Amino acid sequence: MKRLFNYLLLCTVTALLFTACSKDDDGPDLPVSDEISGFYFFNYGGSSQGTVTKYDYNKDSVVNYYYEAQNGVELNSNIQYAYEYNDKIYLMGNGVDQVIVVGHDFVQTGEGISDSIISPRYCIANGDYLYISCWGGDVWNDESVSYIAKMNIKTQTVEKKIRIAGGPEGLAIANGNLYAALNYKDSVAVTSLSNNAVSYIATPAVTSYFVKDKNDNLYVSLLSTYNDYSSSTGLGYINTSNNTLQATYALGGVSSGYSSILAPNRDLSVIYVLATSWGEPASIYAFDTTTKEFTPFIENLTGTNGMFVDPRDNEDKIYVFGAESYSEPGTVDIYTTEGTYVSQFDCGISPYWAIFLKKE
Repeated sequence: MKRLFNYLLLCTVTALLFTACSKDDDGPDLPVSDEISGFYFFNYGGSSQGTVTKYDYNKDSVVNYYYEAQNGVELNSNIQYAYEYNDKIYLMGNGVDQVIVVGHDFVQTGEGISDSIISPRYCIANGDYLYISCWGGDVWNDESVSYIAKMNIKTQTVEKKIRIAGGPEGLAIANGNLYAALNYKDSVAVTSLSNNAVSYIATPAVTSYFVKDKNDNLYVSLLSTYNDYSSSTGLGYINTSNNTLQATYALGGVSSGYSSILAPNRDLSVIYVLATSWGEPASIYAFDTTTKEFTPFIENLTGTNGMFVDPRDNEDKIYVFGAESYSEPGTVDIYTTEGTYVSQFDCGISPYWAIFLKKE
């Protein structure tokens, strides 16, 4: 099995798969930091390289190229998704298909994997296992090539490929099952964690991501795509006790972007949903989980990829990020949860996801 080396080895063993690109002479010259607390934005990047942007809310300061600053080398993959679990952060790398593992300081841990990982999209953990949705190749031409990789975190090996046709994207775990939203099939796949048996819940549209409520039931985004048109876009509600699509809530133009198009607030009373129509400005809607109604939150947005709600107590901020194109640096706009604009800062190319870390 190929393994990710730590950054010192990456600097010297440049021919191996996990070797990162050396920092250009004209690249960032940033100090190494041991300060953990902050918001981290994961930028898919240009043709072959993703980046990480750190926003230090204590200092109101921004550091782009944060991974490079911490490791002395660049990432050699586009970052499709980032997931924090047990004091480590798992980066799903595309281009060079791999799982990159860093600590909370963003220094590579020496762990990671590329074997049995083809086009990783998203991941979620349960116990000692990381479940990774993989498109497996040209899923848009052959839905059968996609699968879930069951990766043992301790041994850094894929122990099983769970074959799920239809391009699994977002994942959720509830009531002993792994749920996979499917981007190329009008269904949600349900895999038993006890025996890996797979069943399906039919949906009126393709799906992308989940939000789990306090009762372990799931909201799932319903969207229309070029490959699979549907007029039934919005949110679906899955009862995980009997695995049925219990209700749907209509919202036109739910974004088909591969990013954080859904963002719940702290108490799960509101789910923010990104919606856009081709050639039209985007809008963020607030879905009230009690009344089951959508109301406009922020309108007339351009180039928006996603949102992230500040998880800190007594904070009312939401971070909205995106870029005007896929080849230029993006921005992060900060709003209050009342929709009032606060400020903006620059980030990397195509910001897709964000996480929050706080040093205890």
